Amino acid sequence: MVTVPQRLIAEAIDVIVAIAGRDQIDRSLIGGLATRRIQGSDRTKNIYVALIRAIFRRAMREWEWIYTVPAFKTHSKGGKVRVQRFPLARSATYLGELAPAE
Repeated sequence: MVTVPQRLIAEAIDVIVAIAGRDQIDRSLIGGLATRRIQGSDRTKNIYVALIRAIFRRAMREWEWIYTVPAFKTHSKGGKVRVQRFPLARSATYLGELAPAE
């Protein structure tokens, strides 16, 4: 479970307030608001979208305010690949812990 900082919750609520009073809410509306109003990396924007998605799911499943939840698009990772390199001593330790091949 991810702990969401209070600042993120407050900004997500601002996004929801921006769409309040609309009859139709779709993925392009949420995606556009997330792109324009939320400052930060793609990961930060994905956290906002996940929080908004969770609120909509609760509105559907528990509160029964809506019948369906729109599918929200997540932001791309930007093509960055994280490669973690280990020092030779640590690599030898990890390789020593592996079960022998049969």
